[in-house]
Amino acid sequence: MVKPALYVLASGGIDSTALLYFYKSHYEIPKAIHFQYNQPNNVSEKKSIDAICEYYDLECSTYNFGFPIIKNNYEFYGRNALFILSAASIVGSPSRISLGIHSSTRYYDCSPGFITKMQEILDGYFAGTVQIETPFINYSKKEIIKYALKSNVPFPLTYSCLTKNAPPCGNCPSCKDRVKYLEN
Repeated sequence: MVKPALYVLASGGIDSTALLYFYKSHYEIPKAIHFQYNQPNNVSEKKSIDAICEYYDLECSTYNFGFPIIKNNYEFYGRNALFILSAASIVGSPSRISLGIHSSTRYYDCSPGFITKMQEILDGYFAGTVQIETPFINYSKKEIIKYALKSNVPFPLTYSCLTKNAPPCGNCPSCKDRVKYLEN
């Protein structure tokens, strides 16, 4: 049986880059989907995802929402829900949509409960033919980085700062994780 087409929601950061590698290492050819939503790091994210997809020889489609998403500190409300529903509406069925979310994130839209609810919504629209995959949902950030280091994921191509384009701020949670886990 042929698996449905696989799409990875990719930001150009460590988690989604590790996820692209994960699928390639399992002999799958994912397609990357990158969303622009007036995020403060939009230029650097776009540059990173383009470089990563070139490195892995993967197709990447970028979509621009043309509006900002409301945020509280570093959390963009509804971002993953918007991404999942948009991706499903763009690619149709049958398909698999994968996210690099993990257990170290405290945001609601990175939780197992959120994924269950989103899958129920997709099942309502697509009768079970669009599936969400989250292979790293039980991994900590440290475990993802350890996996990525062991797998030679191209860290220099990734961009993780949440507050601005390059150079990174060094103070946001993503910058701190990068230093904490990559340099120790």
